Amino acid sequence: MNPLLRELSDVLCPGMRIPDEIRRLYDWIHANGAVNDSWGLLTGTLDAESDVSPACGIEFRAEGCVDLEHWFGTADPAVIRRVCVFAATGGDGSRAAFWLDDEGRQRIVHMGSGSGSTTVCLLGETPLDFLRLLAVGYQELCWSGAWSAPALDYDDEPVGTDTAYRRWLEAEFGVTVPQTGLEVATPVEMADTDPRDPFARWLLTVEG
Repeated sequence: MNPLLRELSDVLCPGMRIPDEIRRLYDWIHANGAVNDSWGLLTGTLDAESDVSPACGIEFRAEGCVDLEHWFGTADPAVIRRVCVFAATGGDGSRAAFWLDDEGRQRIVHMGSGSGSTTVCLLGETPLDFLRLLAVGYQELCWSGAWSAPALDYDDEPVGTDTAYRRWLEAEFGVTVPQTGLEVATPVEMADTDPRDPFARWLLTVEG
């Protein structure tokens, strides 16, 4: 098992597993992307030296459920142990995580930092949807206001269309890459009081 996968495996909550799509992604990152040590945790990215345009700026690292009581406002293990953080989606502290829903199904969700992004929602219906969302190329996935349009770089130039990650995804899974994030995910904000998203609805029942 490559080290990035091993660290993620070590922090999974009871009842969780590493989806095959994520396992294959981590193997690709290990072989072709970039892995470095960040504050004692391995961090993987989608960057490759051959990229013509920037890939999505997500950073994969196995944070698990450490310090989540500050985000949830409760230290209740019945809440904390249903979430395992595995990636940073922006510089504001927003994260992506595995979440066990009320039926025990493992989903991938966005946890906005609250101080920057306030987006809380499923990041697609399946792990493969999540990988397709990353291939759109948003530099910081946390800003869901950008999901209605194709990805742009910090100079407002189109990005994400010619990356090693995108080529691998299309060849490995035989899928197409959506033009926009909204083709894969529907964002919900923390202030929404009647969300349809299952993760956002669950959060309303557990907020401290």
